[in-house]
Amino acid sequence: MIEVRARSGVARSTMWSIGGREWATPMLLDQDSDGTETTVSPRTNGRTLHLGDVKIDIVHDMLYPYSYLQREPALSSAIIGDGVTMVRAVPDQIHELDLGDSEIVVLGNAFELRRDPEAFVRTLMALRTHMGHGRLLYAPGIAEPANMALLSYAGVDMMDTSLMRMRAFSGEITLPEGTFALSADLGESDPYEASRAAAIREVNLIKDLIVKGRLRELVDMRATASPWSVAVLRLMDTIGYEFQERDISVVGGRIACNTPQAIQRPDVRRFRRRIREVYMPPEGKRVLLLLPCSARKPYSSSRTHRIFADALFGMRGSHMVHEVIVTSPLGTVPRELELVYPAAHYDIPVTGDWSCAEVAMVRSMVEHIVSFGYDTVISHLGHEGTFVNDAIDCIDTSHGRPTSGDALRRLRSTLEGALADLKSSGIDYNVAQMTARARFQFGPGAEALLEDARIRGKYPFLKIQGDEGQRGMLTPDRGLISLTLEGGRRLIPEGRWIVEMEDFKLGGSLFAVGVEHADDRIRVGDEALITRKGELKAVGVAQMRGSEMMDSRRGVAVKVRHRSK
Repeated sequence: MIEVRARSGVARSTMWSIGGREWATPMLLDQDSDGTETTVSPRTNGRTLHLGDVKIDIVHDMLYPYSYLQREPALSSAIIGDGVTMVRAVPDQIHELDLGDSEIVVLGNAFELRRDPEAFVRTLMALRTHMGHGRLLYAPGIAEPANMALLSYAGVDMMDTSLMRMRAFSGEITLPEGTFALSADLGESDPYEASRAAAIREVNLIKDLIVKGRLRELVDMRATASPWSVAVLRLMDTIGYEFQERDISVVGGRIACNTPQAIQRPDVRRFRRRIREVYMPPEGKRVLLLLPCSARKPYSSSRTHRIFADALFGMRGSHMVHEVIVTSPLGTVPRELELVYPAAHYDIPVTGDWSCAEVAMVRSMVEHIVSFGYDTVISHLGHEGTFVNDAIDCIDTSHGRPTSGDALRRLRSTLEGALADLKSSGIDYNVAQMTARARFQFGPGAEALLEDARIRGKYPFLKIQGDEGQRGMLTPDRGLISLTLEGGRRLIPEGRWIVEMEDFKLGGSLFAVGVEHADDRIRVGDEALITRKGELKAVGVAQMRGSEMMDSRRGVAVKVRHRSK
């Protein structure tokens, strides 16, 4: 039995129960080492896994190399053993393979796939998807300290030390920084023991970062150790975006975007995509004000943005100004979304130099925001605004120094001029701001949550209040709207974020074993609407993505906040 204890994207920290004992993954299997409980040893026709007193034989009778399968794709194969299934297949045929009831799936041609990064990524994605969440994936013969984080990030649960042993025979030592010829300068006499020790430290670090939700940063660091790892990571972020995104939480902690590849992180790309595909500015915003980002998050807590706020303070019609922060790697962050993950959580190195990819991305995102249509566009971006200002029709008020006294006076004067002839539409701007947040979070139709509502409280602790009571509240720690039962009832007709439970009385959180059906669009951290026979019974926060709720038999599916009596 496998229970997921923590996640960091596709990577999982699980507890696997077998033989009366529990084993934690990601797991490193040693090869023929005395005194190690988790080992893998060769046999005449395969290998044997040793997990304490439990022995599991892995049949290794695969007749054809992967290169031959590419020419003859009908020759995909799977061999089911006692608790283990060995597979070798091309990606587009993996979904046809019978995996039996095995809890371990072995990618038998993992070593061959190393020659082709794209084939490796496509195979891993197809196999991980076909396996579901109740099985462990073992990729033998390819792990080394430099790529173990990447393998775990891609969905591998079990690795071994066989590649390290093979390289040790050639006098090579494998470290997180790469593979090196053994020399006296390294201070090691036994290359295998040194490599094995480095691998053990690395797997422990991987487990810790999965729990913290920060494995991606280690992957970014380690990938530079080899061209193969860089290629795999880039492919994971391009052809593997959909595969990764479904397992990425919509909430999280601090993240570091310190490498060029961070612009392609799936959580970062998802934010940009939702701005393009779902987001609508608050009603009544007539003047667009583009502002630079700040090191401190959320932006409004920074000294720079407090200065900008002072410049707008007391200005007639300031509620018609739409503040949008321009930044890498997110592109554009509307002020009302500054608490949303990862807008309130990212750190980037600031040098004033923008890569071609960053420039193209930021210009595209700004152009999209401008396309909503504003009477006036004001750029107060400083030196970073040069390439933005060239792409749009705007008034530059910063002249390179957005916080200088002259720049702030120009900003206020320009805003006053832009607002002078504009008449307020009479709408409730607090409700309009919250409506924009709701639509970004829940999608089209979320406007129903704010119909005939009022906003109470002081930012960021804002409550959505209706005549029938509270419908939800903006929670700064999550950056999202937390629903009450009444709020959930207003969203039920949209048919999204729904988890249908089986016919029993819910006493606390909803466990996966009690889930009958779940919306596949649900991600970890999303608000979930729990129904029974179509009637809303509870609301809470998803602890699994929708498909995992249906696929798993253990673990909390939804942490319940409110439930009906």
